[in-house]
Amino acid sequence: VYISADDTYSMTSQKLTQSFREKIFNKQGTQFVSSDTFSEIEAIHAVGKSDIKSKKSETCQNLYIDESYYEDFKAFYDKATSDNKTVYLFRYYQSEYVCDEAEEHQYTGTSLQPELYKRLDTNAYVAQEVVSLDFDIIDVTLTKDDVSTVIACVSSPIDIVPDVTPPVNTTPDGIPLWRKIVAIIALVCMGIVAVKFLQWVFVGKKK
Repeated sequence: VYISADDTYSMTSQKLTQSFREKIFNKQGTQFVSSDTFSEIEAIHAVGKSDIKSKKSETCQNLYIDESYYEDFKAFYDKATSDNKTVYLFRYYQSEYVCDEAEEHQYTGTSLQPELYKRLDTNAYVAQEVVSLDFDIIDVTLTKDDVSTVIACVSSPIDIVPDVTPPVNTTPDGIPLWRKIVAIIALVCMGIVAVKFLQWVFVGKKK
């Protein structure tokens, strides 16, 4: 994979919520809350002082890195700048991942009942993504005045495993409070209707 300093990427971040009907029937949300598009993200970015913000979250959001990498990155950046060196971020590709809600079960079956499982946890999820194993930078090509110079690199191969965000749409444990309230109101209304009906049947007949 070759990365050019002129390469740029674009990403879209969308936040969904549930409509009233989807909440009632426990469906995944399809209503857009917000949609942000990030464009002209440099494939190769020279990190400067203006990129380092006062808050960790702002720095990571500005540089498009996960907060779990912040401490290592900041230590590396501080050491490099103290030695008058420039730190470059290489954003070499974009990938998609799949993340779904799941339940954790323990097999408790026997020879007589082989299909028995005990539910341990409902707050679980499974994810699938692309990872890079033994990633290595072999060479860097510098071009000036139409003259290209290839510089061989010596770097230790590393495994790159991006962090995974838990699924957005999840099923809450138990019965939500708002559903209980709706059920109580429905029962009260049905009770009132039943009382009125019985009064009409018996009292009306006596009259």
